[in-house]
Amino acid sequence: LVRSRGLGDVYKRQLLSALKSADKDSRQKFLEALRDGVGTKGLVLGLKSVQKDEVTVKGQADREKFQTKQLFDMIRELEDPRGGDSLAEYLKTDPKPHWKTEAALRMAEIGDLRAVPTLAWRMKQDPLKIYDKDKDPEYRLDDNERVVAARMLADLAVLYPEKRDEIRKEAYESVMFWMTDKPQPHANGLRFIAAVDAKEAIPQMKKWSDPTDP
Repeated sequence: LVRSRGLGDVYKRQLLSALKSADKDSRQKFLEALRDGVGTKGLVLGLKSVQKDEVTVKGQADREKFQTKQLFDMIRELEDPRGGDSLAEYLKTDPKPHWKTEAALRMAEIGDLRAVPTLAWRMKQDPLKIYDKDKDPEYRLDDNERVVAARMLADLAVLYPEKRDEIRKEAYESVMFWMTDKPQPHANGLRFIAAVDAKEAIPQMKKWSDPTDP
């Protein structure tokens, strides 16, 4: 059905209506049809069907989180190179920090340079400050989002050596903010510095390599 009709406006409305009212098993089948028939574009469309509520049970993810994570997991597994435009449009809606980060990571994984500004933004955000301890406790447990974001920035610089200067200009300050805010620099941050040939980091790297404290 998805393949034969594409994603016309009428069909979009029908599909979103069906997704919103579908039970768990039916919803999964709808999403698989979108994935197989349209790819990431269809899955991003599916984000509009997520049922938003604030219900939580003993700190577990609420329905909104579960359904959104379900879609982003499918996008990650698919790695659809055609999905960049849809994810870029999703970022323009200014989603919550975690999903904003997820969208940028999914873009970076398919080699889309439009992920760089969002990843650079994320590098400056402390999880203990941007995530509420009651609503988003699971996102406060570690700094993995920035660890992965730094790796993605480094990978993009390797993939696009001709864009290395632009990537450094966009993200160097943010990555250095993260690295110097910790007792010692993370390896992914150092990878980024090397990948973008950030010679301005050499004085700081010398300090790291020869610390004054025992």
